[in-house]
Amino acid sequence: MIIVTFISSNNNIMLVLAMVVSRYSIIKEKNVKVIENHSYKIYDDEGINILAYALVRVTVTYHQDEISKPDVYLHYLNVSRDYRRHGLGTHLLRTICSDWCAYPIEVRTQAENLPFFEQFGFVIKDRNDAEGGSYYRLVRPPQLDRDDV
Repeated sequence: MIIVTFISSNNNIMLVLAMVVSRYSIIKEKNVKVIENHSYKIYDDEGINILAYALVRVTVTYHQDEISKPDVYLHYLNVSRDYRRHGLGTHLLRTICSDWCAYPIEVRTQAENLPFFEQFGFVIKDRNDAEGGSYYRLVRPPQLDRDDV
């Protein structure tokens, strides 16, 4: 499924946001885990170059008659170097937060990205120190009022 939305232009460039949904299932014992990948892309005005990209992975587990609440994980959020500080990452994250406002959204990121996510209501849950540096796990609680997005 592909959903295309036109968004406002910056510096006379008409940007296009396209969301693509792919789904696959994992069957393990009596559980069925359904994983959907929702990719959000912003293209340039010719629709050729991807200027910003995000991937949201949503997992739901079915066990007999029970269905788990979706686990929503922001897997990627990348903006092309030439288009950083133009609001594209903000637009993508605002769209993602709006689409998934009823569920907690989790992301892992480095310290320099914390202020960006915190402005959208993400809070630090824990920190993981690895060889390449520290990574933080952040969660945005469900938003019952969509005006908070």
